[in-house]
This record gives sequence, C-alpha cells and structure tokens, in this order.
Amino acid sequence: MTIKFLIVVNALPNDAEIPIYVRLVNSKYYDKKVKTNLVVRQNLWDAKREMIMHKALYDDQLRKQINEEISNIRNYIEMMFDMEKNPANLPPSWLSDCLRSYYQNKEGCLSKGNTKGLIPISKKEESDFFKIYEKFQERQEISDSRSRQYKVLKCTLQRYQLYVRSTRRSNSKYTIFLDEIDSDFLSDFYSYVESEHIYFEKYPEIFSSIGKKTAPKPRSKNTMTDLFKKFRAFLNWCYTQEYITHKPFSKFKLETETYGTPFYLTLDELKKIHTTHFKDDPILNIQKDIFVFQCCVGCRVGDLMKLKKTDIINGNIEYIPHKTIKATGKTVIVPLNNMAREIVDKYFNILSDQLLPFSSPQRYNDDIKTILELCKITRMVTVLDPLTRTEKKVPINTIATSHMARRTFIGNIYKKVKDPNLVASLTGHTEGSKAFSRYRDIDTEMKRELVGMLE
Repeated sequence: MTIKFLIVVNALPNDAEIPIYVRLVNSKYYDKKVKTNLVVRQNLWDAKREMIMHKALYDDQLRKQINEEISNIRNYIEMMFDMEKNPANLPPSWLSDCLRSYYQNKEGCLSKGNTKGLIPISKKEESDFFKIYEKFQERQEISDSRSRQYKVLKCTLQRYQLYVRSTRRSNSKYTIFLDEIDSDFLSDFYSYVESEHIYFEKYPEIFSSIGKKTAPKPRSKNTMTDLFKKFRAFLNWCYTQEYITHKPFSKFKLETETYGTPFYLTLDELKKIHTTHFKDDPILNIQKDIFVFQCCVGCRVGDLMKLKKTDIINGNIEYIPHKTIKATGKTVIVPLNNMAREIVDKYFNILSDQLLPFSSPQRYNDDIKTILELCKITRMVTVLDPLTRTEKKVPINTIATSHMARRTFIGNIYKKVKDPNLVASLTGHTEGSKAFSRYRDIDTEMKRELVGMLE
C-alpha cells in the first residue's frame, strides 16, 4: 500500500492556487486519486517531499498547517486501511469514502473544541514514532538512493510492528514507542530483519494484508549493518532533537562491514570487449559501448546516466559526483582516451542532449554479465560470500555489474600511478575514503614481480 500527495500541473500561472490530490495504490487493481480540500501554489509544491517547500517564501504558520494536514490525512488513511478486514479487495470508492469520513470526523472534533484534529489521542500516540520518522526524512538533504534506503527502513519497521501484533498474543496491540527503544528492542528487531524472508513463508497472511507479494531476500551481514547504521542515524537525530534522553545504540554493537577483494578487468580484457561486435543484437552493442565508456571514465552509474553533451569540455568529461556534491562539491575532470572519444563520436549526432543512450540500471547490469560471457571473459576469481562470509570461486562474468567498470578504471590506473590522491581526483572519492582504500589492492601481476625479486 502506497499513499502519495501530488498536484496536477497545468497551464495556469505558477502562482495560481491548485488542489492537492491524494493517491492510494494498493495493487495493480487499485490505483485511485482523490482531490483534498487543500490548495497550494504550484510553484511552491515540493513533489519529492510531498509538501510545501521548506525554503520558499511563504507564511510559516500556513505552511505548517498545510503540511500537518497532509500528515493527518495520511495517518487517517493508514488507520482506516489497517482496520479493513479485506484490504486486498478494496471497493473503487474506498479512498473517496475514506476522505469524506476524514473531513466529517474532523468537523466533529473541531466542533467540540479539539484543535488537534480528528485523530483520537490513543491513535495519535500510536503514530508518533512514524510521524517523527517522517520529520526526520523530510529534513535530510541526501541523495535519492539514500532516501529510498530510509524508506526501506521505515517499511521494515512497520512490518516488524505488524509481525509482533500478529504472532505474540500478549502484544496484539503492540506499538513502537520511541522512548521504549533500547538494546533489547534493537536485538529483537535485528533478529526479525535477519529472518524476515523466513517469516514471509511462515506467516503469509501478515505480508498479504499489506500487499507485499514478493518475499524479502536473505540479508547479508553487510546489508544488516548498513540498514542499522541508518536506524542509528535516525535515533541519534532524535536524541539531538530531544525526542529521547538516551542513545539506544550505546549498548548495542554493530558488526563491522567486511568486503572481499575488488576484482576488475585487465586492459587486454577491456580492449577485447571494445573490439567485439554483436552482429545480431544492436541493443547489446549499445550496452557494450556504454560499459567500455564507463570503464574509461570511472564514474558511478548514477552520474553516468545523467551525463550530457555539454559535460564534455576541451576533450575532458567534467561533472560533480552526486554522492559527494553536498560534502565537497568538487568537479571531477577526466580526460577522454581514444576508446572513450570513439564511443562519444559514435552517438554524438544521433542523440539530442544525452551523451549516451542509457537504459535502465537493472537491464544494464544484466547485459554486462552477458557481454563478458559472450566475450569469453570467464576466468575464475575468489570472492567473499556476503551471506556466509566464506570464500567461494565464481566466474568473473557472473559477478560483473556497472560498479566493476568503476573498479576497472581505478584498478588499472593505480597499477600505473601509485598516488591515491591523484587517482581519487579522477574518481570523486572523498579524502581518506574507506571505500577507495579497498581499490588499492596490489594485483597478482605486481605480486609476481615482487616475489621474483627474491630469485
């Protein structure tokens, strides 16, 4: 179940007031949009955060009222949805009926002098944790990918709450309260997250009641640590905002993330890919060109997708990495080598503004594996299994992704120039980055040279 607030942009002046809609998507069979009683100037609406822009010139009191009203409507819809006996089969008028009930309820509350709105006190208290979490999300200036990760954490916490209610008789009305989160809670939540893929099979009715049809994948220790680091960031924020008076993670220790050797392609392998032509698959040829170009410039896939023709200046590719734009804001300048220039010239007069004809990230990752297999780049490598943290040997093509292009760029340059600061200036890594230190692994060829010195 997904609730979104949106406006329908039209040809009216930017400062014209237009209605705010609420949209409920529960499955491919239920996707409804209903107009609320709220209006907003379309040039002040923040579509990403689903609220009035924080920094826009606007009456602070009115901004607060509208944003709180949006939050109240969301909570009411969630409350009514939780009360549904058959949420997977909602009638077409469910959302409009729910909104009508909201306003009728609100009028009744206000007539009794309740300025807090329609949510009963017990229900308001019940939603406090997630309301505070939403405030935390709204105030974070982070990338889209990290924002999605925080949404994943929120959904996981909501499923955990429902799981406790459904499986523990003494906690049928269990609610997460912020000031009750301690090391015991974190341990229990950790166990749930670690075993959620098992619970999906064991308690299908819990997950079907919230419209989740695909089973969660088993989570590795690194994934668990990354998720709980985000939870810790939220709880630390709550502490600084004085929502809580303790730090729950002070007595709960996270495992450190463990990563194996970052394998990458050799220059000979890269040239082999570049010169291979897939006669019967023009799409695969395009994906091959994009992959080779990424190996030549070393940018992350998110930055690669956004590159435009105007990013080429004096034979260099210039861009500001999105991941570090708020931390450093430094421009990365990478001179284009012959392979990269050849690929750019191939598409330059075909596309409008975009530098390369990029498709979806998932399709790109799948095609990279196919490209390496067809080029017979299938040498065995020893990697660390993220789930078991034991070694396993796999063909390199089976673990190839867009990030291997970045590792290929870094690894081959570092073999030639042992200056981490110079290499980092071409990749956009921040100074002292732990991630970058993993790329500085001495390869087998260099080890042979060192051992040979003993003869």
